[in-house]
Amino acid sequence: MISNKEVKRTFKVFLNSGNTNSYSGVQYNANYILDLKKIIFDDQAFDKSYYMYCTFRSVGDTVANNGITAYNIYALRIDFGRGQNTYQYNQAKTPSFIVPVQISLETTPYTYFNLTDNLSQPVFIQNIRNLSSVTVNLIDGLLNTTFVGSGIDNNLRYVCVLTFVEV
Repeated sequence: MISNKEVKRTFKVFLNSGNTNSYSGVQYNANYILDLKKIIFDDQAFDKSYYMYCTFRSVGDTVANNGITAYNIYALRIDFGRGQNTYQYNQAKTPSFIVPVQISLETTPYTYFNLTDNLSQPVFIQNIRNLSSVTVNLIDGLLNTTFVGSGIDNNLRYVCVLTFVEV
């Protein structure tokens, strides 16, 4: 059977705070440079709209070592420098996703951030033309400031995978 239906494009952007050469700024307010021309070869694809999903996972450790507490609310701001499709009364740090805290049930309990793309609604991206950088900012939701945790970088490493699905 032959279909005339156009195939929807999907691609991923992998952001790893463990590779400190891949971003500028501080770990939880990091600016990553993007070169989407390395993975997208059709120029028309840059003008199409996409849904962006996010997976965000940090290293697990004790609360004393990483500062990630289960009684706080954390939000992830993914900023392409174009403004957001999200409204918040105080627009200083408009979040894109709420980040759940996972608690292990080991002998020594530990916590970590664990947002999977199936836990969140996607963000609509009008087009990806001239998209050259992305800022990943984890916000302490109660204070509306950048999360700093315990300040020990190795205990706060994360991987953020942005999945773009053509609308």
